[in-house]
Amino acid sequence: MASLRRVVEHADNAAINELVVVPEVLAWCWAQGGGVAAAHRTIAEGRPRDLGRPAISRAPHFLAVILDFRDYSPVSSDRLIFNPAPGWPTPPAGWAPPAGWQPDPSWPDPPPGWRLWVARPGPVHAAPDIPSSGHRRFELWGTRGHWCNQEVSGTQYHQDEVIALLPDSADVDGGAELDTTAELFPEPGHPTDANAVSVKVGGIHVGYLPRDIAPAYSSVFASMHQAGQVPTVPVHLWAHAFNDYDEQLDGSYATVRRYYTRASIALAEPEMLRPINLPPPRPRPELPVGASVKVVNTQANFKHLSSVLAGRHAGWVYATLHRVELAGPRSKKAAVEVRVNGRAAGALTPQTSEIYLPIIDRLDAADCTTVSRVLLEGSPVSVVGTMHAVRPHEITAEWLAAAEQGS
Repeated sequence: MASLRRVVEHADNAAINELVVVPEVLAWCWAQGGGVAAAHRTIAEGRPRDLGRPAISRAPHFLAVILDFRDYSPVSSDRLIFNPAPGWPTPPAGWAPPAGWQPDPSWPDPPPGWRLWVARPGPVHAAPDIPSSGHRRFELWGTRGHWCNQEVSGTQYHQDEVIALLPDSADVDGGAELDTTAELFPEPGHPTDANAVSVKVGGIHVGYLPRDIAPAYSSVFASMHQAGQVPTVPVHLWAHAFNDYDEQLDGSYATVRRYYTRASIALAEPEMLRPINLPPPRPRPELPVGASVKVVNTQANFKHLSSVLAGRHAGWVYATLHRVELAGPRSKKAAVEVRVNGRAAGALTPQTSEIYLPIIDRLDAADCTTVSRVLLEGSPVSVVGTMHAVRPHEITAEWLAAAEQGS
């Protein structure tokens, strides 16, 4: 129980007695081939099926913690591999903790939500969202729509690469530019800076994060790569060609062609790059990021949201949107309830609910739960929430078709 308590405390601030662990639930879910989704459904629906005793009560958001239970011993599945927390020694390939193994007390605690067991990478198929490493892209939160105001260092040493990325029709003489996506790769083996983070566009190296900020980000990105994710950010590339003059040995001057290149990215603060909670089970189409929408009634759920923030001033969370019926003086009225970790966190205003209910109903009919990004900001006495999602009339037919198909 001591090891379980340690993991739980770093995954969620809820009381330990809210969790009832029955390891057979996990074994049953994996045996059925349903994995995480099946376990989530079993927990959320409160159905222990044929297990003969209660499974897990009131804690669907503890699934990752349960996967890490049993004294760090391997879960009985060839689909999972051990994923050491940041700051832990890197084990040999294929290593799994033996029965009864415990991490050294001097090692740092796992970050909140860290998964000690992750899915084993499957075969890599040619797809635009899978970099050459075989990892999946993860668009860092808090960056979409933001101005690319963080300069990338060292682009002067990668001028040919930056220029090659520009469209063939670009007029470099007049100043050419390109807005696209960059991948971030920590380089712990860098010969002069163990915190170096390289910036690549389509696998082409264009520079590094500045040395003065890289230490704050390198461990975050390293943990993401260990979990099979490549962090991505918006990037702005710019190049300008100009004529210069070089003095020759005979005193004459020759015209030479020179280039000036720049790259800048949109990058939020390290603690705002990822959600602080686990994603809901699939199918869970996430509404595209858009304008901010106020979440009301968060103060009524202050205790719950404070436990989610866990002492942070602010944090992004996955939230789910649900139709509920509110009793009025004469009749019931439909509204949108916002839930975090399966529990009520607030609601949308009646006017905003009318806007989002059609898309929620449409996805619900396809057996999908609508997910949105919500920014929580809190103090010792208050928590407010802001949803960031496009309005339903801005959703494309392509997005809706993919969402309804569960892709």
